[in-house]
Amino acid sequence: MDNGRSELVSVLLATHNRADRVSAAIESVLAQRHSDLELLVIDDASTDHTPEVLAQWSDDPRIRCFRNEQNQRLPTALNRIASEARGPFLARIDDDDHWTDAEKLTAQLAWMRMHQDGVLVGTGYVDEWGRETHNPSDDESIRRQMNLRCPLCHPTVLMRRDAFEAVGGYDTTLPYAEDWELWMRLGQAGRLGNLERITLVKARGGDTLSERYFEEQLLLATQLLKRHGDAYPGVGRARVMHAFNRGFFRCFPVGGRMHRVAASTFRRVFDLE
Repeated sequence: MDNGRSELVSVLLATHNRADRVSAAIESVLAQRHSDLELLVIDDASTDHTPEVLAQWSDDPRIRCFRNEQNQRLPTALNRIASEARGPFLARIDDDDHWTDAEKLTAQLAWMRMHQDGVLVGTGYVDEWGRETHNPSDDESIRRQMNLRCPLCHPTVLMRRDAFEAVGGYDTTLPYAEDWELWMRLGQAGRLGNLERITLVKARGGDTLSERYFEEQLLLATQLLKRHGDAYPGVGRARVMHAFNRGFFRCFPVGGRMHRVAASTFRRVFDLE
């Protein structure tokens, strides 16, 4: 870590076969008004034109690119570039999303300065269906929802790098929900928060990970409860909700109207709004 750059933010971006979208993600990071940043991009063995697209950014001193010759999946790819980070803060963006608020990092760093015990802060975002979405903002409220759902949006977060390293980074044994599991460990190390401001638009349409692996993530929720559930409130209630979810949501196509209605109903019933 460069001790002379106390607010250097290392932004982590892993990509695989996103030649059509990754440049938009990169541009949104470089548009931040907080200029003390580096963008670490790892191409996880793309077979499309992603390498050629990334080569177009090779002259920008803020960007460092890496490549896996064999696909390692997201958690391993992120851990690799996190180990190359020079800043005391880590941020995340997905290769098919983009940040929309040029003051995003500035606002999150201000939160970190205000909360010296803070380890992780996210923001609001626009979801895959175009809805403005706000997670609970204060530490206590986030903890009440931690067993029920992932209460911080992965490509919005800013983390303290020393806390990330202390808890062991992303769990590479998990096929999905690596973000939620990491939040569960980070929450045992310090304060959590979410800013109300909208800073990200998630990808709409196409083949997104959240749609492809929705049912698998429901199954993993039970596994996460076994690992970390007792560290957060309402573990019994969460077990009931996840068991019901697995049976209920598989009846509706992900992203369809009935799926959205069902998801909205569950948010109200389990106080997730």
